[in-house]
Amino acid sequence: MLNKQHDVMMHALHTPNLLAPLLQDKRIDQKFQGEERVKIAQDLTILGKDALYFAQELNEIQAKHADKTGEPKTPDERMEIIMIDQDYKRVYSDIETVFNPTVLSTSAKLERKRDEVTEDQKKILASLTKQDAKEE
Repeated sequence: MLNKQHDVMMHALHTPNLLAPLLQDKRIDQKFQGEERVKIAQDLTILGKDALYFAQELNEIQAKHADKTGEPKTPDERMEIIMIDQDYKRVYSDIETVFNPTVLSTSAKLERKRDEVTEDQKKILASLTKQDAKEE
């Protein structure tokens, strides 16, 4: 049970990696100018640092139970599991309140720029189509 909590939360920390294709698109990158470029760079830096911090926290918690298997046999073992579970819940809460909002806002900014690129492409295509129609 505890290992599954660890794995699920570690997976959530990889969410910013899903933004990579948007980040690598030069057309989207060029849409960020001035203060907006500074802010998106800050957000991405924060996400990277937060992901590393939370991964370290989760790995430290996992180390507390990495060598344990099966059901607890004593009241002390049960109490230890409860305390470890509380540690996971604390980190989960921190991820939900600190990390995820930054992921969502950064993703929204990137998606808006992607939409601008798409609109630009549609305008170019419409202009070319209009020119082709005039030439015929």
